[in-house]
Amino acid sequence: MSTRGKGHGLGMQSVSAFTDKTGGSLDCKWENGSFYIILFVKF
Repeated sequence: MSTRGKGHGLGMQSVSAFTDKTGGSLDCKWENGSFYIILFVKF
């Protein structure tokens, strides 16, 4: 959960749950001041 306060980080929890449900994969990283999300989903 985010340190920014109540309600922050819920979007990432939703993305993670969606990824689990669809059998995909999720990778997140912080690099050089940018946040990256790599999401693979099987349809």
